[in-house]
Amino acid sequence: MKTKTSPIRNSTNRSPLRRGLLLIPLVLACFIRSVSAQEHDGYARIQLKNGGQYLDADHCGKTITLNPGSDFSGGARQLWRFVPAGEGYFRIQLKNGGQYLDADHCGKTITLNPGSDFAGGACQLWRRAR
Repeated sequence: MKTKTSPIRNSTNRSPLRRGLLLIPLVLACFIRSVSAQEHDGYARIQLKNGGQYLDADHCGKTITLNPGSDFSGGARQLWRFVPAGEGYFRIQLKNGGQYLDADHCGKTITLNPGSDFAGGACQLWRRAR
């Protein structure tokens, strides 16, 4: 003898297939992050929305510019990582040479510097803001 289930109960239950389909984006996002971290040891490129160019240390020097792509030094002049510095701030480190993105003497010129204590190091501290 078949038992009928309540329509209310069925409407709140999701089929196993539907639950699986809902998990796909989450699994893919974790996989992509994992592969990216493995490929670049935690480093990533920083892309400008307008034009799609990447933040670039010109020929692995101190001059910061934009470049559509590069294989110079294995692409290391376009690979950056965010190093936590506390209170929501990060230092942004270039893979090639390990120097940090720096607002020279906290002014408008952006360059690279291995370390800075000018203004308590604040010229190398960045955070994500709206």
